[in-house]
Amino acid sequence: MISHSTQSSHCGSMPHISKREWIKWPPEPESEPTNTLVLTSNTGKFIDIRVLKRDARDEAGEDVLPLSRLDWAFAGTATTKLDPNAGGKRATGTWNHCIDSRTDSPEDVEDTGEILSMPDGTSLEAGKMVNPDRPADGEVSYEELWKDVLASPVAELPCARLEDANGASASEASQVPLRICIVIELKDEHDRARGMVVRVGQFLQGIFKLTSQSGREPGVSTTVERWAWSERLASATEGGGDGRVDSSKASAARASKDGWQRQLRIGDYWLPCGFAMGVEEGKVRVGQEIVYGEFEWKVVELSYF
Repeated sequence: MISHSTQSSHCGSMPHISKREWIKWPPEPESEPTNTLVLTSNTGKFIDIRVLKRDARDEAGEDVLPLSRLDWAFAGTATTKLDPNAGGKRATGTWNHCIDSRTDSPEDVEDTGEILSMPDGTSLEAGKMVNPDRPADGEVSYEELWKDVLASPVAELPCARLEDANGASASEASQVPLRICIVIELKDEHDRARGMVVRVGQFLQGIFKLTSQSGREPGVSTTVERWAWSERLASATEGGGDGRVDSSKASAARASKDGWQRQLRIGDYWLPCGFAMGVEEGKVRVGQEIVYGEFEWKVVELSYF
């Protein structure tokens, strides 16, 4: 379950970043055992990655983590229906999964929650789901508190060099940097794998999962990454500007040397995160393809806000 502001989570709104503050399984008190971040595009495409916090056995500064640290990761499309009688303060959220680290049948996951805007600007989500610590209990009541994170631009480059999804200049005159949202998807024609990368401003997340590997436990074939921009470093870019792009692990490594820093990686498969770091250079277009190995990714959304 994920949550966003009731004012901003419906399709057609501004992209946004949500960080979970805590989760509660009543009557137990609230706690936060994970580092959970959700990135959502203006059309509702989202990636939710929840990684268990470090313990005494973890090496300080290590960003490549074992699968045991992955609590849950999933991606799909979010929609929100506002309560017409609540003055925009209450809504019902629905999150349709297309990728889910816990199951090979993400479409069967029922993911809904009631969202209430709190006076301090946070959002309280309530609903029912399985407590991973007590799966035998089935679905039980939960509450989650979410806080919106302000999206920010990452590089002061002329906006006139950027183009939106329609090929129009994002800003013909302004030199003020814009915040960027990009969505890249993998849809294999044989459904051997699914993947998504979402960038909103200074944060970037990706998820990849094999879907048809017989005998694999759900989640074993899952790869996730999270990146964040550091203001003290230079901007990073990757990829070409013409149609099809052949990418490599080396190019992603080059990107990591500059302004983007990887916060975590779990799994062994490649993700086109480095490609999404190069939007400021004006080399990324909707419909552009990124080919790596046997899989082909495509830029399906690109917007500025």
